[in-house]
Amino acid sequence: MFLSLIFLVLMGLAFCILEGMHIYTEVSLSEEVFMEAGDYVLSQYNRPLFERYHLFFLDPEEEEQIVSDGESYMKSYLDTNSSFSFECDNLSVTEEKTAMDEDGLYLKHQIREWMKYREIEKAGEGIKKLFHSMTDVEQKKDTVQKEINAADAAQEGESKAEPLQEETSEEAGLEKENSEGTVSADVTVKEGFQWKQLKETLEQIIKSGILLYVTDDLNQLSALSISGDQLPSQKKGIKKESIINFPVSVTDFGSWKDVLKVPDIGNPDDHFLSDEFFLSEYIFDHFDCYIRKKDDRSIWPRCLQYEVEYLAGGRLSDQENLKLVADKMLLLRFVMNYSFASSDTEINNTAGAMADVLSGVFGLPAAREAVRVLLISAISYGESLLEVHTLFAGGEIAAVKDAGTWNLYFHNAAELLKNREKVKTGKNNVDYKDYLRLLLAMQIKPEKVYYRMMDVMQVNLRLEQPDFLMENCIFRFRWQADMKCAMGSHFYTVLMDRVNSY
Repeated sequence: MFLSLIFLVLMGLAFCILEGMHIYTEVSLSEEVFMEAGDYVLSQYNRPLFERYHLFFLDPEEEEQIVSDGESYMKSYLDTNSSFSFECDNLSVTEEKTAMDEDGLYLKHQIREWMKYREIEKAGEGIKKLFHSMTDVEQKKDTVQKEINAADAAQEGESKAEPLQEETSEEAGLEKENSEGTVSADVTVKEGFQWKQLKETLEQIIKSGILLYVTDDLNQLSALSISGDQLPSQKKGIKKESIINFPVSVTDFGSWKDVLKVPDIGNPDDHFLSDEFFLSEYIFDHFDCYIRKKDDRSIWPRCLQYEVEYLAGGRLSDQENLKLVADKMLLLRFVMNYSFASSDTEINNTAGAMADVLSGVFGLPAAREAVRVLLISAISYGESLLEVHTLFAGGEIAAVKDAGTWNLYFHNAAELLKNREKVKTGKNNVDYKDYLRLLLAMQIKPEKVYYRMMDVMQVNLRLEQPDFLMENCIFRFRWQADMKCAMGSHFYTVLMDRVNSY
């Protein structure tokens, strides 16, 4: 009798354990099905987006079908003969994160995940030197601006005379009295002729357009443009880059001051060369730019041909962005070249001697400093034009300027500019793409680049999917469900919650 009771107790305990194991297994199975259903939904990623840009985002057309697809997947388990019985009740999506959320964080994550499986070259010495030289570009710009403002004030303090108006050779050849004596005719003619040639050459370039000078032929440029409707960057409030107005006359201080009024050139982010250099490599792998050869261009249809330039400029047409990039490169080179030229003994002495002559010709010795600053501005501007033309032609320029890589002097400036001569290179050199990397790294708000990347992706994919929007591309979603599990003839409910993410 006692043994029978013990047997019954053991049998009851065994049944309890078996029932507990059944319940545990049933709950575990329902959790696994719940998890697999989420993975099944994530497998409906947008194929063109992945094939073209190697990004996993849930197809926008799938957004409204997340719940129905999840329920149909879990229902397939209920239709099989099994000793386990459960069903999904009240499945709902409680949270979604799209490509546009968190300042482009999910786009950045996807790019990092893709690029970590690819061999990425480290930043070269040339671009490192370039980035290092630009760390104080704002300060240098302010210094140049102060010098020009001071020279302008000195000129305004003079009488109403205009010291750098075009003079004829006869006027230049006359001997003029100045505060120290006389200026000989041959010296005056020589210096006046050199300045007149340089001035006329620069103003002809300005009149015809900087973009024409650096690209050689406007007819060969892309005329593509896009509409600003529904662009991710505009919805996020990302502003277009400021237009730079280069001088209409190299002898006009007001024009030079307008050039330097551009707010916030920005300083390059050091992390761009280390932690985020993968982004630069991804961009040039997946987006076209001006300098890319026709044979290297993607076979995919595109709304813009100069896509990397769009990332730097944010304008709606290829030519607007290309001009903005050229202007920015020109401004950066001008600031750096002026800083070098104003401190270089040879250039400074030559400019000072010419200023003595040209101001003395008109009997305005007090305007000497204003003339000297204008001369250095003009020669620095010409040097910068020649360098930017070299970049646009696919060549290289010295990352940091020194006496060995300086090209223009007053006696040869006009000729070199007219002939568009190649510039000297140094030990560490950079090309057009390196400068594009610099412009991207100098964005005041790094998220600008990510949202403009989404702009390009969206307009290109809309060529195949007219209703495609990046704001509907889901990276992560959270859903909840009440899973009803059977226990004999009764059901018990288990609340399940899961985040599904790429």
